[in-house]
Amino acid sequence: MIKHRNLWLQVLLFIITLRIYGIYWYCSTFKEMVEHQDQEENAVLWTILALTPTANLFSFWKHGGLVESVTNNKYP
Repeated sequence: MIKHRNLWLQVLLFIITLRIYGIYWYCSTFKEMVEHQDQEENAVLWTILALTPTANLFSFWKHGGLVESVTNNKYP
């Protein structure tokens, strides 16, 4: 199930935790979207790739593709 999150709370947590919440958010949203589509992807691996220079481009591309498919191409 994909959770709906409060935008301002996320921004506040991102600032308070010195960007650590951003890593948690990336991993948890990736996991939720993969489970929603019944795929078998490792969210932790993709999060580690997101933190790695050059590999992060592929990880962000994958995350964006999941967002696009979950939203039924409403936000390409």
